[in-house]
Amino acid sequence: MVELLRALESWFGQNSFSSNSHYSNAPFRRNIDFNSLFYQKPLSPTEQMVSQLFERWNLLTDGQKLFIPILAANLIVFGLWQLQSWKPFMIKYFTSSPRSNLNPLQKFLTSILTSFSHFTPLHLLQNMYTLYNFMSVSVDAMSATQFLLLYLTAALVSNTASDLFKTIRGQENVLSVGASGSIMAVVAYVYSLLPDAASAIKTILYYQMAGLIAQTDNTDYAAHLGGALWGMLVLTGWAAAMMTTWAWPVYLSRLLQGAVTVINNISRNFRRKQNSSNDAIKDSITPFENTRYDSGPVNFANLWKPFGFTVAFSGASFAGAAIWQYENMRAHALEMRKNLNFNWLNKQVKRPQQHAGELRNEFNRWWNSLTEGQKLFVPICAANVAVFCAWRVRSLQPMLIRYFCSNPASKAQCWPMVLSTFSHYSAFHLMANMYVLHSFSTGAVSALGKEQFLALYLSAGVISSFTSYVYKVMVKQPGLSLGASGAIMAVLGFVCTQYPDTTLGIIFLPFLTFSAGSAIKAIVALDLTGAVLGWKLFDHAAHLGGALWGIAWAYWGNTYIWQNREPLLQYWHSIRSKGSVK
Repeated sequence: MVELLRALESWFGQNSFSSNSHYSNAPFRRNIDFNSLFYQKPLSPTEQMVSQLFERWNLLTDGQKLFIPILAANLIVFGLWQLQSWKPFMIKYFTSSPRSNLNPLQKFLTSILTSFSHFTPLHLLQNMYTLYNFMSVSVDAMSATQFLLLYLTAALVSNTASDLFKTIRGQENVLSVGASGSIMAVVAYVYSLLPDAASAIKTILYYQMAGLIAQTDNTDYAAHLGGALWGMLVLTGWAAAMMTTWAWPVYLSRLLQGAVTVINNISRNFRRKQNSSNDAIKDSITPFENTRYDSGPVNFANLWKPFGFTVAFSGASFAGAAIWQYENMRAHALEMRKNLNFNWLNKQVKRPQQHAGELRNEFNRWWNSLTEGQKLFVPICAANVAVFCAWRVRSLQPMLIRYFCSNPASKAQCWPMVLSTFSHYSAFHLMANMYVLHSFSTGAVSALGKEQFLALYLSAGVISSFTSYVYKVMVKQPGLSLGASGAIMAVLGFVCTQYPDTTLGIIFLPFLTFSAGSAIKAIVALDLTGAVLGWKLFDHAAHLGGALWGIAWAYWGNTYIWQNREPLLQYWHSIRSKGSVK
């Protein structure tokens, strides 16, 4: 391009506009700007966003670039599972079973499609998290094409191993889904590259064999074992040659289909068929289906008591937080004075603590390494985990439904508004909420302090529950709600409003980043749309109430409420002074 510009300039200067020409002093020749010939129009905001996405995409590793379409395929199939009308199709083509009436080609395709199929969100999250951790290393060790071949062939091998084991055990009606077999091949391949490969491989094989023999849960250990063995065999010459042969899908599918048919026929001669009246896939029976709860008509007159409780509990939360902060500051001041006056005595008193147990010392070191936000997160998370475990005790479920689920039609309306904030029945629900709370608790506690943060969290739980009550009364649809989402949405709303320029991202999609201000606007818009359209996936009214409370506290609450707590502290100080020993 530089040579072209110089040639054009030389031609214009020597031939067309020479010094003898009467055009030599023309402004055209003197003012010509070749850069203007290649001027580019400024990019639109959409074009800039696309350009930034491409730039971030180029920064990803080859493994991350290959992981994203695999993740997208799994998410699409998971979304199809949630559609009731699609379940017969999904059961036929996205599950693996020895009894499926499919021809060899359909069986071959189904074995691959099953490795992209997940019925529960926890299963999907576990598999994708494991694949994300091992994918970059494996793709670096081989090419992206070879990795994809390993992943797909492992799906065939693992599903065939699963079918063989089911046939031997007489479990032809049992269906299998998931990418675990393919992922186990990737894990085994990566471990085979380690210096201490033998020890790592033995651990994998022993664990899978123990699970296969014991069969204590619903995990398909046969598929795991088949995938792990295939991942190790890829390092051998015959497996690598087979993967580079174009005809391997035909040979392998025919071989596997024939093996399943032969073993199935042999097993029928030595045992009786087991008739099963169970459906192919059953939704898990939850305690909400077996227990009756109040669901009668509700009206706005029933909301006066919850409204009074919301105001009283929120006010008590902030008053208690202010007193807690006062007591902490007072104790800190007394401790400093004590250290100044009795420094030697304190050393003598604290000396025996050095002989405490090693476990206690280790715990103290861990606890002291945490931030203030993490120290507050740990007990909140522990309370949520304790309630989650209580849901597993059948005898406690009626009590939990009554007091740890909020429902405007229930006889117990008030305390469930608080207790439901610490209640999760689904493991995925608990993990998602605790992950978000852990991500934002440190920033929120740094801005508010632990006392004000706890008050905001508790009050947001009650306010979000009351917002849910109001919405359910408006649409005449009482029902149960549980979860910490409303309180966490308040924390999220506060942080995103206080620090709108903070860059946020999405797990598994590191190249997608956005500002915190844009995130909270999108979340509020989504929950508002869900509330208006009556979506049933989440309690959008509770989310909306919590988010708006967090935003309001960032704009006005801290300035007009928390900063004016001095009269309360003076009153409490006078009470403490009267009760102190003179």
